[in-house]
Amino acid sequence: MTCPCPLCMNVQMFNNFWGFQAPEQPQEEEVTTVYGRLCKLADELKAYGAPQRFVNEVNALADEVDSIDNHIHQLKKECLSNPREYTQLKLGELSKELY
Repeated sequence: MTCPCPLCMNVQMFNNFWGFQAPEQPQEEEVTTVYGRLCKLADELKAYGAPQRFVNEVNALADEVDSIDNHIHQLKKECLSNPREYTQLKLGELSKELY
């Protein structure tokens, strides 16, 4: 949407005459993962000047989520070669990490 005032219209015509195009703002992809959301939250807290302890806490939570995700991927590989009881035991350990 452009401004309808004469001054803005003149500036727009001038820019079009010289081939000037305003740089497009890059569209930010929406982060959907828990890890990505925590990282984005830490960045925003830092940008807004939140106390560093809050930023550190959010970063620590993001690291913990990443660690649990790595455990899940490792367990997924181990499930194919190990008995069911072993898998249940490992899932129980992961559940304790979450709570």
